[in-house]
Amino acid sequence: NGSAWASTAAAGGGAWNFISSGTASASSSIDFTTNIDSTYDVYMFYFVDFEFSADCSPRVRVGAGSFDSGSTDYQYAYGGNHAPAAVHAACSGGAAFMGFGEGTWQDGSSGGSATIRIMLYAPSDTTHKKNLEYTISGQSSNGYALHGEGVGQRVATSAITRLQLYPSTGTITS
Repeated sequence: NGSAWASTAAAGGGAWNFISSGTASASSSIDFTTNIDSTYDVYMFYFVDFEFSADCSPRVRVGAGSFDSGSTDYQYAYGGNHAPAAVHAACSGGAAFMGFGEGTWQDGSSGGSATIRIMLYAPSDTTHKKNLEYTISGQSSNGYALHGEGVGQRVATSAITRLQLYPSTGTITS
């Protein structure tokens, strides 16, 4: 249980290079604050079997020096589904985070966990807004299998040097 992240190589056949890992235990967030720079064009963050202390929605913030948390710093669009055939969708044209659908993920005490993959593109580019793609799978708050995909965008064009994953309520227990 925890997380790891890697990045594609800028050249040399597209190999993935492991950069760092972290572990969360009763943590309000898991933060990656080093090694995000101009070395690679794409960074992948992979969070395996994350458990939350309460039913919640995972959220992401990015920034440089600190995490951006202003009420209009991000835009995101999310779509997902779970058995038996319910569809979730969420979007925001101005938010303080990038969301994975609100209030839909089950806490670990009920056997729920989530696996999350986040792709961050061109973090050092200062000409364009920053795009992230994410995929999440796990259990919904009613206990059904749930899968979702989304895209998030940091509205500012400044470079990104850090990424944070946190629950909308409670903590990351493992």
